[in-house]
Amino acid sequence: MKEELIQYGASYDGVWSWALAEKQEGTSRTGKWMFWPKSEGAIPIWRTICELTRSHQLGIQAKMRVEKRDETDALLICVYTRDSEDVEDLQRIVDILREKVPPHYFLLYKEDTMKRRNADRRLCKWCVYPNQRTIHVDS
Repeated sequence: MKEELIQYGASYDGVWSWALAEKQEGTSRTGKWMFWPKSEGAIPIWRTICELTRSHQLGIQAKMRVEKRDETDALLICVYTRDSEDVEDLQRIVDILREKVPPHYFLLYKEDTMKRRNADRRLCKWCVYPNQRTIHVDS
């Protein structure tokens, strides 16, 4: 399975398979939507995310952890966005994810500055509940 996940990304760094949208750069306000598909369903989801990213339909890049970190059997996918303050663009990406990926995943959004500030890793700015499309402030 690992080899199949790696082949869809543009590069592999030993932990993450990366999908890149050409000529797309982040800003100081980049962030990412995160969700955790189970490993048995991860291959078609990652293939879809890669295709959408390369065709500039999602964010500026995406990555997937290709090995399980724990016994949950979940693999993290991150879809990076250019501007965490552009709620319209964040909603557009959620709408595409809900249309192209099974909608039962809980989506969390974390600003990259949260990581740089060494903030609590569980702290997120936005969330979208399973089977919903509306962005909520994560509390």
